Amino acid sequence: MISVVKYVFMCLLTVYLLWEKHLCRSYAHFKIRFFIFLLLSCMSCLYILDISPLSVILFANIVSHSVGCLFVLVFCRTNILHFYEVKFISFFPFMDLAYSVKAKNYLPTPRS
Repeated sequence: MISVVKYVFMCLLTVYLLWEKHLCRSYAHFKIRFFIFLLLSCMSCLYILDISPLSVILFANIVSHSVGCLFVLVFCRTNILHFYEVKFISFFPFMDLAYSVKAKNYLPTPRS
């Protein structure tokens, strides 16, 4: 079980590093390759679904851990680049909105 989680994590780390090195030129091309890569790497994990009734839970745990690891990597990258004030294209567009700091005026406007 741990070896499968390590394998999925290493695959996601490899894809992340390839993204950082800009080997994928366009974002759409990257998304298609990433989807195919995940399908092929998860095909070896799909045999778990036929073994026992708890296998669906195990498969869900594997997927949730890999997504969690990817989220942590993107979050750390976003914070490091914001610290160094580097302009970049975000891996997940909503990350910029979720973690950006915007000044808001919380004082009520006076009524006359």
